[in-house]
This record gives sequence, C-alpha cells and structure tokens, in this order.
Amino acid sequence: MNLLSRLKERLGWSVILDHKVPKHSNDFGYCLGGLTLSAIAVLVVTGVILEQFYHPAPEEAYATIDFVITQVSGGAFVRNLHFWAAQFATVIVGLHMIRVLVAGAYKKPRELQWLVGAALLFLTGAFMFTGTVLKWDQEAVEGLGHNVELAEGLGALGYWFVPNFARDVPLLTRLFVAHVSMLPVLGLILLGAHFFLIRVLGISSPINGVPRKSEMVSFKEHMKRVLGYGAVLVGVLLVLSAIAPAPLGPQGVEAVEVSKPPWFVMWVYGIENLWGLEVVPFATAAIAIILIIVPFLDRVKTTDPRRRKLILGLVLVGYLVIFVLTAYAALRPPQTHLMQ
Repeated sequence: MNLLSRLKERLGWSVILDHKVPKHSNDFGYCLGGLTLSAIAVLVVTGVILEQFYHPAPEEAYATIDFVITQVSGGAFVRNLHFWAAQFATVIVGLHMIRVLVAGAYKKPRELQWLVGAALLFLTGAFMFTGTVLKWDQEAVEGLGHNVELAEGLGALGYWFVPNFARDVPLLTRLFVAHVSMLPVLGLILLGAHFFLIRVLGISSPINGVPRKSEMVSFKEHMKRVLGYGAVLVGVLLVLSAIAPAPLGPQGVEAVEVSKPPWFVMWVYGIENLWGLEVVPFATAAIAIILIIVPFLDRVKTTDPRRRKLILGLVLVGYLVIFVLTAYAALRPPQTHLMQ
C-alpha cells in the first residue's frame, strides 16, 4: 500500500472524494464556488506576506505600504496580487449568488444553505471594506470617516466601530485585527458549514430546473475541472499583477472629502448623494433583509426560472437599481457628506 492510499485510509478521504455528483456540476456556473476558493488561497498567501511589514497605526500605516511597494523585493507584485485576487473574489461571489438565484438552489431543503451563503456575501463585503481602510490613503480615511458617522448614528448597534469603544487602541488597529483574525475565523466557520451542507444535501438541480439524476460523474472529475478553472484564474491574476498596479492614493487627511469609494460600495455613495448619509443604514438593511428572506418569499415549488418570473423579475429590478445608483455616483463629482 503506497503512502497516498494509507493517508486516504486513515484520513477518510474516500468519504469526501469517492462519491458521485450530477454531471451539470462541471458546468462553469457550478464551479464558481471553487473559483472563489482559488482566489481565497491567493489572498491568504499574499496576506500573510504583507502583514509581516504592516504597522496598523494611523501614523505609520501609509508609510509601511509605501515601504512594501518601493523597498521590499517583490513587495509591489505581492500587493498587486492581493488586490486583484480580492477584486476577482468579490465579483465571483456575486456571480455565484446570481447563479444560485436563477437556479432556485435556495429552495427546500436548502434554505439554511442560502442563509450561510448570504452571510458569506456580507463577510466578503466586510473583508473588502477593512482591506480598503488598511491602505490608509485619502480614500481609506474618508471611507472610515463615513463608517464612523454611520456607526454613531446607530447607537449601541454600531458601538464597536466608534473610537470610544477602546480609546487607547486606534480604530485602524482594531480593523486590522478584524481583517487578519476575526473575519478569517468567522469565514472558516461559515465555509465549513457551507461545504458540510453541500455534502449532506448534494448539488442542486441544473439551471433549467429539470433534474438529471441518472447523469452522474465522479467528484474527483469535478475537482479536476475546478482546479483547471482555478489555474486559469491564478494565471490571469499573475498577469494583471505584473501590468496593473494596485491603487494607492495620497496619504489621508481627515475632515477632507475629495475622493469616491471603491466600486463595490459606489451604489451606497449614490444613496448618500441623493438622500443623505442617514438613509444609508435603512437602505442597506432593507436590501440585506430582502436577500435573507428570498427562500421564504419564493413559494413556487419548481426551480425552473421560466416559472419563477415574479421573484426573478424583482431580483433583476434590485440589480438594476444598484447599477443605476453606481453609475450615477461614478459620474457625479465627489460630494461632502460628513458633518464638519
């Protein structure tokens, strides 16, 4: 018995690898979760490297990033790779959620799976926000300022995000701790639950809603397909990292608003422009609640999207609203929202 067979016997790999999955799980749309894991792997490796040089103090943070870019051998490339992996991970998670919505993969008995997926989507947003703030340029300082003012408006619900929560520890330092320890631990728990539910409940039906249980393939074949897509993604990330530097604006100055937020929260900036900062918590909470209760709103038994036009139409309207708000905010000049 060779080493691989012995490890397989003692670690129980057969439970994970030696089973069948539906053939449609090899379709690109059903490999988006695996692609996300590929991006996460890149983020973990590059993140561990970058945090060796980062000082999470307001007076030192920006200088340490500049040091990584200009003084550390390969530092700029590693930072670029981390940045692009984060962008792609966010896009892929969004596409994965759309695929689940269209395929009706949140229906009974997968309601809990949907809730875990929604939590992972929110967690992705938290990672992106904290990572953006850590570079501590003008965009980051303004973003944190918006967040602090929103947190103060929420009272006890936002208390963790206000400086008074721990007066002797800068908020930037606490966000760094969240980014490299608290959020990863929560992510591991949610990913573990996500994969456990997939193993227990199986792969959902294809997007056309017609189950083809007789067409099964080995999970190993599915993993090979996912790894192939992952290799292509890593190749794209390497090329982008070599030719497109991660952005870094001028060092941040507090109480000044001259920039716009990153693309993934640009729609929130649009809400601020139109209705003010105080509306943002209500708008974002409404979107989060609607997203969470989707499985309980869609009572049609079939997963066929052609027979679920109402719920998918509402989802489309929601995405169009976010797109319009993003476009509006992107085209408008920067505006002042914070109290002076």
